[in-house]
Amino acid sequence: MFTVILTLLIEIPVLILLRFRKKDILIIAILINIATNASANLLMYRVKTVIDTVGYTAWLFPIETACVFFEFITMSFFTDKKIKLLLTIIIANIISYEIGILIFGRY
Repeated sequence: MFTVILTLLIEIPVLILLRFRKKDILIIAILINIATNASANLLMYRVKTVIDTVGYTAWLFPIETACVFFEFITMSFFTDKKIKLLLTIIIANIISYEIGILIFGRY
């Protein structure tokens, strides 16, 4: 639960800062981030229980990439600024991921 809140506290202000301020896109961003964060954490927990640390690390990038892709596809219906949106989502996810590592550690 804390990771979802942390993600929202980081990624939503990044969207706002980079001028995605419309109510509809922010609501979708909140809902999509809750879904992708929960899904990624559950999947990574499952991966961690099945394989070793090396295998776990190998799954991080594909899962994070899938989350970025899903967030972009869903949110892109609400703006014409597709490239800016994609870059914003990538930046927001990198910042969120790195702060998560600082708080929770890598594994």
